[in-house]
Amino acid sequence: MHVLIRGAAGLLACLLVLPLLAARAQDAKKTEAKLTETKEPANTDKSLKKGQVTGKVASVNDTNRSMKLSVTYEIPKINQGEVQALQNHQRELVQGQAELQQAQALAVQAQVQNDRGKFQDAQNKIRAATQKIQNAQLRIAQSQAKMVTGEKKTQDIELTAAENVAVRTANPPVKFDGEGKVVKYTAKELADLRGDGKLPGYPADFADLTQNMIVTVTLVQKPMKTAPGTKGKDADAVVDLLEEYQPKMSVIVILADPTPK
Repeated sequence: MHVLIRGAAGLLACLLVLPLLAARAQDAKKTEAKLTETKEPANTDKSLKKGQVTGKVASVNDTNRSMKLSVTYEIPKINQGEVQALQNHQRELVQGQAELQQAQALAVQAQVQNDRGKFQDAQNKIRAATQKIQNAQLRIAQSQAKMVTGEKKTQDIELTAAENVAVRTANPPVKFDGEGKVVKYTAKELADLRGDGKLPGYPADFADLTQNMIVTVTLVQKPMKTAPGTKGKDADAVVDLLEEYQPKMSVIVILADPTPK
């Protein structure tokens, strides 16, 4: 039991750190990402925010209000082949720059000597060196973009709901008219449905959670500095203490439900 709890804690820590590593990998690739922020409620009972996890619901236990979440994450990996290629292209760039300087010097010398043949030869060398520099710069950019790759992995994690967990859905429930046709909500109706403006989406219940739903979970944890010591406690008491201070689900947002209705 001790090993399972510690293993789960380690996995959660990894999952919360991995998004930071993935962001750095994207910077190395020189790509741009558009980030959207969702305003979250302030945590109660002196909890600490531990981050967010998005995944597919593998199973739900209504009895103990827990959920198994299948999370896919990406581990950045250095492509050693592209690292070597980058170094080679950088050397090619330096060589091209040196050749360009030499060709420019020959051109100046040919002009002083009024040697048209030598000047034409220098011009050809200048064009060749310039092309070499441009090719090297392009290959450097390509190698930099491929230097960091990502390996995707999927892991199931067990999460328990906090006592005051809030379950929300990103989309409002479908509204029908008297003839059974789908109708749109008015802005006022949507505002009334949303309720508390500090929470994302629209109200839902824990019982609404079903297998294969895509959800984003906000995790919180009691500050460890307030945790009582374990000295003198029996094994069961230590296990209960560790479970109490495990990260728990404070907000669950249902993003999509692929299950046919």
